[in-house]
Amino acid sequence: MKYRLLTICCCAALVACQAPNTDSAQATTPGIENYTNLFTDQLPSDIAVMQVVDKTATQMAPTKQVRKAVRAYFLKRGYSPLSPDYLDNKFEATSASSLGLARTGGVEVLVYSWDETRAYSAGTLRFDVEISIYGDNGAVLFNARHHAKVQLAAGEMGSIMVGRRANRLIGQMVSGLLVKLPAPPPM
Repeated sequence: MKYRLLTICCCAALVACQAPNTDSAQATTPGIENYTNLFTDQLPSDIAVMQVVDKTATQMAPTKQVRKAVRAYFLKRGYSPLSPDYLDNKFEATSASSLGLARTGGVEVLVYSWDETRAYSAGTLRFDVEISIYGDNGAVLFNARHHAKVQLAAGEMGSIMVGRRANRLIGQMVSGLLVKLPAPPPM
């Protein structure tokens, strides 16, 4: 009887740990989940941010800007992102899950929807983006998908030049997606 109760408690704890993130502050759309799943305590310190995949209907998402912001976020957090030129030349046709570099995490970014029509005038960006990090064996180590909106504060609107507002919004989006990312392991 004790073992059965212990087994039920352990299963309930596992299910609770993998429950979706339902932060009420985020804008949601029916049928699209906002979630963050972390499957390991330590990610590799070397990170390969692959080319961003634009799955929007218009194919107009700023994939290079998003990739640059993701790479900058990893760098700021203490990870060692590999050079985009190196990745593009050696692994252009390779997916992040099949990268296969020893002790290197492959990062895949998928953009499902992108609306920056009010980014310059009102400082608002609506998006549906998913970021996944794969281990060197192809296993998912981290996964986050948010369908949300980020907005510049009133003070930021006046202090940031119009042309740089989208970059700031993309940085906020990436920070929100990767906020639960743990620190890299010591080198």
